[in-house]
Amino acid sequence: MRLYQRKRRKDPEKRKEDSDRMREIRRANPEMTKAINKKCYDKDPEKKKARSKKWRAINSQRCWASHTISSHKRKGYAVIITIDELIKKAKEIKTCLYCGRLIDYTSGNGLNKNSPSLDRINNGKIMEMNNIQIICHHCNASKSSRTHDEFVQYCTKIYKQFGEINEG
Repeated sequence: MRLYQRKRRKDPEKRKEDSDRMREIRRANPEMTKAINKKCYDKDPEKKKARSKKWRAINSQRCWASHTISSHKRKGYAVIITIDELIKKAKEIKTCLYCGRLIDYTSGNGLNKNSPSLDRINNGKIMEMNNIQIICHHCNASKSSRTHDEFVQYCTKIYKQFGEINEG
């Protein structure tokens, strides 16, 4: 029985039906899906890696959102946002709220100062849309466990301490 035999159809509705049907088959047969994926990977791992890298480059915000949500769930946070909601927010946010630095969603370079970071405005264990913001990794590390208002006060205090020295 060939569950994965597929013919390309020209009609978009039929293609969607085929795609939905294949998704259901994969969900119902996870072990078989793993085996087929492994077989394809073993056949040409370099091609698979190149395709995966290309997909991640095109879908960088989706990769970031998926990784971020699963990471917060593993840490014990109650995540009440979906990947799609976080992707939508990520597409709207181009710069860090605090420093104005351009946010770089591409992966594979490790963490750098302008890597995106999901921050809770008030530091409870609940991640919901009205309590999150996307800021750069550097500002989130500096903000630490402070609330938004505490961090702004902290930055103001530093500026008052050192801003006058640098200007003088």
